[in-house]
Amino acid sequence: MDIVDELVYLRGCYTGRGWFAPSERPPRVARLEIAELPGGSGVLVAYEVISFEGEIKHRERSMVVRSTEGETLLLVAFEGDNRSRLLHEIEPGLFAERQSEPYREGQMAIRIERRDHDLHHAYCWADASGVFAEVDVAEFRLAT
Repeated sequence: MDIVDELVYLRGCYTGRGWFAPSERPPRVARLEIAELPGGSGVLVAYEVISFEGEIKHRERSMVVRSTEGETLLLVAFEGDNRSRLLHEIEPGLFAERQSEPYREGQMAIRIERRDHDLHHAYCWADASGVFAEVDVAEFRLAT
């Protein structure tokens, strides 16, 4: 089962906690909603991070889809940016801009994966050696 099949199977509304670094306290509240696209070709993902005071700190919308060429792609739009990013699955559940390895220091990637029946979402940044490390992490449980 690929990530698209996993996310179609796990569609619904999830709530959880997110943090920029494991030492961040208190963690932020996070919400993720997954809806299936027609034909099961992908999913729409709505992701928000909310402070405990109720202020939306981050909002994005994305689609995880199978292309006609057989690739799995993540098209993500961030609030406050007038451009979307097209990311390619470079390993199961990890999406980055297409380029040859090693990835340049500071390059962003997004990880979405199933952990049992929960979801894990993380922003990753490449280090000096081009290896991605998770930095901004959220863990979700099904709410509805």
